[in-house]
Amino acid sequence: MTNDTAKKFIDALSSLESPLGELDMLILELQGAEKEKYKHMLGNLLLASFEMQSSIIKQYPELSPDGGEK
Repeated sequence: MTNDTAKKFIDALSSLESPLGELDMLILELQGAEKEKYKHMLGNLLLASFEMQSSIIKQYPELSPDGGEK
């Protein structure tokens, strides 16, 4: 993956933050087993997003939100 492509991935993943937050708020309106099912599915989306971002940042630490600082 090139640096340019990695940046596009990071930008795309960052753009998911608001819609995923909206889904989290909508899940609060659900009840019981349905709520748990959707919480689990949202958790999977968040995990996938985090894993993609982490993988890219390992290769391109300068793309980290903290600028690659440790």
